[in-house]
Amino acid sequence: MKREIKIKNLNSKKYLRITYAATALFIIAFLCWFLDAPVVYAYIAAGLAITLFAYLSMDSFTTSNAVSYGSKSVTMKLLGHKTIGFLFADVKQVRLQDLGLLIRVEGLEDIKLSRKRYTDQSLEQLHTIFKEKISLQ
Repeated sequence: MKREIKIKNLNSKKYLRITYAATALFIIAFLCWFLDAPVVYAYIAAGLAITLFAYLSMDSFTTSNAVSYGSKSVTMKLLGHKTIGFLFADVKQVRLQDLGLLIRVEGLEDIKLSRKRYTDQSLEQLHTIFKEKISLQ
């Protein structure tokens, strides 16, 4: 059975808004502690910030076929591989071939994503992302 790879863009508006909100809540919590404001406000702000960060990473805990990428790096958690991460600048070659997607990264073993294991749409989407990010470097 072919599996789909869930791809997350960490530069999307959703992720950026939640990250900024959580960071602002942490700053509010620290200011409350530093300025001797009621401690309950600090705990509420810190709790909400932790909840928002947990919400962002919840998919990572339950999904085994996930790729998260930002503007400069990518993290891949795939079947048969441990979680790996690298910079787009370190990618030497990306090639979509009959057998699947081949990614050569400086300092790592070749990453081979088979068409037998993953859907064609997922592999093509990953190939497109890599080509776009590598051309921007």
